Amino acid sequence: MFAWAAAMKVGNIYVANSALYLPEEISSLEKAAAQGVVPDDLVATSPYLQVHVADDEAWRMGIRAASEVLNGMGIEARRIDYLAYAGVSIVEEEPYSPAHRMARLLGATDAVAVNLKQMSNAGSEAVRQSLLHLAVEQDTEVCVAVASSDHRGLPYPRWSSLPGVVLGDGAAALLLTRRPGKLEILSIAVGGDVSTENKFPARHPYRPTEGNRRPDFSTGPYVVAAMRRLTRRVVGRALADAAIKPDDSAVTRFLPPRMGMLFHRVHFQPGIEIDRDRVRILGGETGHLGAGDLIANIHELLADDTFMPGEIAIALSLGAGMTASCAVLRRP
Repeated sequence: MFAWAAAMKVGNIYVANSALYLPEEISSLEKAAAQGVVPDDLVATSPYLQVHVADDEAWRMGIRAASEVLNGMGIEARRIDYLAYAGVSIVEEEPYSPAHRMARLLGATDAVAVNLKQMSNAGSEAVRQSLLHLAVEQDTEVCVAVASSDHRGLPYPRWSSLPGVVLGDGAAALLLTRRPGKLEILSIAVGGDVSTENKFPARHPYRPTEGNRRPDFSTGPYVVAAMRRLTRRVVGRALADAAIKPDDSAVTRFLPPRMGMLFHRVHFQPGIEIDRDRVRILGGETGHLGAGDLIANIHELLADDTFMPGEIAIALSLGAGMTASCAVLRRP
């Protein structure tokens, strides 16, 4: 057993606002199927109808999401205390430290800006680091967590990553404060199992391979079992710190990464104790947003009028290498 997990009980910290920026250009399942990119047997079962294609560098799209999340609450950027940025890009982003450029262009002055690299879990880590900053630094009032992805330039079609998974572009942001807001964060847990690191593509997963074929992303029995163990561990720790039981009637939603039902049923569902009827597979029109799935799922949760006061949602994130995060949130 190599899995590790730590949890943080969160008190009086809220999601004040959220934003999701999606570029206008669309890559559709229909077109991908016509080009022979999506196998016939997956066309009928694919949870994705379309994904968006980046119209700018990842960090620039991140600025748009961050600006929207601030403007929506009438908060001036100079009040940002902490900005955490998780970017996924095929090419190295310029400038070297995009978080600082983002903070300056937004209009921040004294903000602490950080860049995070943790594969598809980095957006969740941006949220966790923001929560830690709010909890530890008593003078902190405004934190912004941003995740953005730009998969243009892939040496293989974005529709042929993991089976049933398609890579989408866009940016998502959360505004976190101590003042009562739209969602209360009850807890967040993170765990890792780096024994799986060499089971994923040894080379950069977005670099060209011989014949421009995608790297081997197949997950063998060891990785599948490790994902299930890690999922059980982080979900269990997050629920325990929130003093919530898996079968609590207040828990109405379990939000896994935007990787589709097939991936969820194989890798995540066996590792959780949440009834299947509470699982919500989101992202039918965005695909897997790199590091942004958890933040995008929280954004969609906020926009869901059927998510009522007192109800609780559990959001899961996972990135190769391997790291998983789980957040427990309640509608006040």
